Amino acid sequence: MDDEGRVVSVFSKSASEAVGFAISEWKGEHRIDVRIYISSITDEGLVPTRKGISLELGQYSQLKDGVTRLGDVMSGDKLVARIKKTDRAEVRIGTNIYRGQALIYLRTFALLEAGASEWKPTPKGVSLRVDLYPKLLEGVEALVPVVDELQDN
Repeated sequence: MDDEGRVVSVFSKSASEAVGFAISEWKGEHRIDVRIYISSITDEGLVPTRKGISLELGQYSQLKDGVTRLGDVMSGDKLVARIKKTDRAEVRIGTNIYRGQALIYLRTFALLEAGASEWKPTPKGVSLRVDLYPKLLEGVEALVPVVDELQDN
């Protein structure tokens, strides 16, 4: 990554993890990151992990729309949005049931093998309990002024 990013909003996911919303730069382009953060063992605060998603700045409205639509489907296996990254990768936003618990996910899915037709989830993503939905929505909405400012420049 060209820079560590500008964290706009963070909320606690569990005793050991937080979800952070940041604007970062990759190869000279601004990106939106929704990522899991953990506490640093060297007392440097929170540090980002590889678990998360990254989207182009221009895809913000799709992210916000998908997260907003989650509010209507807080149970079961529901896919509410697909955000294309490449011909072989996309971010999916939805809900699923895991070990009897309803979860929200923002996850990268990919066609992992040449000629594959079945999309597979990758480790890149964020899953959280549905009761954290208001915090997820707040975090995505906190990106609005930063995204607007960057798109105006």
